[in-house]
Amino acid sequence: MHALFGRKIENIVDLVEATERSRKSGMKGTVYTVDREVEMTDDENREFGKDFLKDQPWILKSDGGYNEKGEYRCIRVRNVDTGESLLVSSEGFDYPRYIAIEPDKDRGTGTLSYSRGTEGQEHCLIKDTNKCVYNTFIDCPINPMVI
Repeated sequence: MHALFGRKIENIVDLVEATERSRKSGMKGTVYTVDREVEMTDDENREFGKDFLKDQPWILKSDGGYNEKGEYRCIRVRNVDTGESLLVSSEGFDYPRYIAIEPDKDRGTGTLSYSRGTEGQEHCLIKDTNKCVYNTFIDCPINPMVI
């Protein structure tokens, strides 16, 4: 599978927009493999999505990088209430330095949409959308590079 990893994405809203713009520009993403999985409730996932630049206790300095097959190593962050997932690679940091929406295995695309609730709160759900955002995305068959 391929995923569009964004570098230093601040929050879930920025990730959705960046993914949408990147997909529209024709980016295919990076080949990845999941080394381990972290499960979160919907509330925990929503809190995590507010600030991706915040250090996370479940991220290790050894997470990330490439395996012997040239696949990008990452952590799957799975919402146990919805089954939806994000992919995280720390590259030696304590926060998600690179993050992606995990592609839908049936369609091969990561789909995520969001809406702003009343009082400025953001509500994010992985849904069916085909948009994308920032030029901070990785798009290459084996080794990522930031463009």
